[in-house]
Amino acid sequence: LGRKNWMISGSPNGALASVAIYSVLQSAQANGLDARAYLEYLFEKIPYAKTRADWEALAPHRIDPALLASRPDGKN
Repeated sequence: LGRKNWMISGSPNGALASVAIYSVLQSAQANGLDARAYLEYLFEKIPYAKTRADWEALAPHRIDPALLASRPDGKN
């Protein structure tokens, strides 16, 4: 499946970007997170991540699934 999807990436850089997004989504799912809620959370928090500790706190294995589930409108 991946090979067919990556063929339409248009360029090697496009394929690398696709791989990065797939990796983030699969890591979120492997850690019991809702992938969409996790992506929304990342998009909200990444602009404020300045230190290594800030970035590490955004890793899927460090996010409590209850945190994302407690966001009734998708935002917290």
